[in-house]
Amino acid sequence: MWTKHHDFRNCVSSSWQYPIHGTGMFNFQQKLYRLKATLKTWNFEVFENIFQNICKAEQKAKDCENNEEVSYDLLHWVPNLLSEEDLQHLSIIPKLEEVKAVVFDMCPDSTAGPDGFTSHFYQSCWDIIANDLFEAVLDFFRGTPLPKNFTTATIVLIPKTESLHNWKDFRPISLCNVSGKILSKIMNHQVVVILPKVISPSQSGFVQGRMIADNILLAQELVHCLGANGSKNNTIFKLDMAKAYDRLDWNFVYRVLNRAGFFKSTRGLRQGDPLSPTLFILAAECLSRGLDNLFEQQPRLNYFTRGSLKISHLAFADDVIIFSKGTRKELKILMDFLHHYEVISGHRINKEKSSFTVDKRTPNLRIQCIQHVTGFRLKHLPIIYLGAPLFKGNKKGVLFDELVQKIKNRISGWEKALLSHGGRLQLIKSVLSAMPTYLLQTLKPPKYITERIERTFNKFFWGSFGNQKRMIWSSWEAVCYPTEEGGFGVRKLDDVIEAFQHKLWWRFRNQQSLWSQFLLDKNCKGTHPVIAKPSYIASANWKRLCHYREKVEPHIFWSLGKGDLSF
Repeated sequence: MWTKHHDFRNCVSSSWQYPIHGTGMFNFQQKLYRLKATLKTWNFEVFENIFQNICKAEQKAKDCENNEEVSYDLLHWVPNLLSEEDLQHLSIIPKLEEVKAVVFDMCPDSTAGPDGFTSHFYQSCWDIIANDLFEAVLDFFRGTPLPKNFTTATIVLIPKTESLHNWKDFRPISLCNVSGKILSKIMNHQVVVILPKVISPSQSGFVQGRMIADNILLAQELVHCLGANGSKNNTIFKLDMAKAYDRLDWNFVYRVLNRAGFFKSTRGLRQGDPLSPTLFILAAECLSRGLDNLFEQQPRLNYFTRGSLKISHLAFADDVIIFSKGTRKELKILMDFLHHYEVISGHRINKEKSSFTVDKRTPNLRIQCIQHVTGFRLKHLPIIYLGAPLFKGNKKGVLFDELVQKIKNRISGWEKALLSHGGRLQLIKSVLSAMPTYLLQTLKPPKYITERIERTFNKFFWGSFGNQKRMIWSSWEAVCYPTEEGGFGVRKLDDVIEAFQHKLWWRFRNQQSLWSQFLLDKNCKGTHPVIAKPSYIASANWKRLCHYREKVEPHIFWSLGKGDLSF
């Protein structure tokens, strides 16, 4: 602050020019002492008392945070959906069996909190400590204030990247005491039951019955509409929330909970606390409800989807992607809304990491307009969303190059280990075969990609990897035979892919997710999904589902009950 003032250098020069007699180091040190006294006087004359100014600024910030008009301007879109029955469920006193289930559900190898007791201790000594622990839990649910040792935590900084330069390269995690975790988990189990009733369908994170795959599949469907006829202004915004958990304002969390009909809260969020993710998505519901209302009031913002369900955004915890269009005026309204959300919630959108994606035929003038209004950078397809690539057109093998390289890197890390065939087989079953699973839930890679991965598995199994070249004694297909037929019981990737595709069709037919509703509205208007035929402009996902439909439908049937239900 001082160095930017126009009179700073003059003040330094006038103090420094007066000579001091002595040795070089003595001379320099005395001039610094004299300059320090001079700058203190100058600072008070120019800036007055900076500590009082800081206090005034902090008080002004608190006044802004407590400004009811600002805060509740968006919060009134959060409805109170909790019934009296829901509130009674939240107040139920847990039983000893529930406390025991929570304790034994914890990972015994998890790191201890400040008190030094791990969950393994609680499990090993359950018969000794059970009654006292249960009394402590009952004490809490009867309203007794928490002692300090229940709420203390050790903050640990987890590196985000390999190259660490500043604090933003770390993720702070709270290592809480197990006693406090038990209370949080019990409360969380009571709250998560009613989350599907409260949380918008657009939010899939930490809500029972909703899956991350739904968001990826629906986002892929919307990417398919990016360059459709009549959609020249379709734009996808991928938001990056800077330190989402750390920045979320406590007062904002309290107000959202009260608005939604929950009990009055008295604590904030800690990464590492089992209750934190649930509280986070409850607070973020303000963003979801606000976006839905904004798009309803501004129809020109709606993403063009060929007459199907209108989707304004998708969210998985703090990972938000917005589907929009509109002119400069509408985009400005959208950015004003996001800025208003930043002010009241404490969240901050990292514009350096946030991006937008448009069709490749979009004029440069339109791209420049979006960049100017949003401050985001342009990203071309494919883009990564929730760890999966979103692309348009035919599936490309290059989308899976990173996966193949990760598998090879993992194998190279075992190069110096003295592994037997049994050890390598176990690593293939438990580690390597699991690595493609996440992507295979939503994507079907080209045949040559699965063959390439399995060829890598087979070479590793027979010891031919890195600098070691060994004879490969059998094909991978023979290795994958069941043990009863002379194989080693490894699952083939093609079988895994087919199982996932069958599961997708079952979920599409059986669950009322936002993804399934979108597909029904887009592809099955006026007809049953069992007989609907994919059009030539249908997405690759829908065509693939229709292909596997013929195999799955014969195994789906109604089971007749006793007929004693009444409505």
